[in-house]
Amino acid sequence: MQYVHEMFNCNMPPDEVSKPPQCGARLRQGGTCGLPPTAGKSRCFQHGGARGSGGQKDNRNAQTHGLYNREAIAERRAFSALIRECLATLRELKSR
Repeated sequence: MQYVHEMFNCNMPPDEVSKPPQCGARLRQGGTCGLPPTAGKSRCFQHGGARGSGGQKDNRNAQTHGLYNREAIAERRAFSALIRECLATLRELKSR
């Protein structure tokens, strides 16, 4: 078993070989958290490593209603241009 441990840790500095990975979150008392991190995360379950935690894959956090996205702005501009054109036509018919 010692051979396997040495084989996988040969690239690590000697002082870090024996230390298991730690969460490392800063605590209120001033120290760091010594719990092991959750699988696939860099923090333990108490400090943000819980399953399902973190942001979404896309940036959907800022989108609330879609009023200012590109499609909505383009649609409003096209509608405003149509209204301006209709008003200009009405003014032209009224002046005749």
